[in-house]
Amino acid sequence: MLRFHLLTGGQRIAQLARLQIDGLDADSETVCLLDTKGRRKKPRRHFVALIPAAMAALHVMRSDALGPYLFTISHGMRRPATTSF
Repeated sequence: MLRFHLLTGGQRIAQLARLQIDGLDADSETVCLLDTKGRRKKPRRHFVALIPAAMAALHVMRSDALGPYLFTISHGMRRPATTSF
């Protein structure tokens, strides 16, 4: 998780923790983070391009996860607590 965090330019931990599989576009090698910061009523979509090393880190981290969350220790069923980073 830390490797992916660093390879994506140090994105906000809370945004990475909320990231689900539908936020990953493997074809364009990007992830879509939702920025809820500020007084927004609707989160702003923030697209982050993934370099090959970040894609590799994601595949190692995700492996055979079943649930929707990309960052997980419970096979994708629950997102990690942001205090665990």
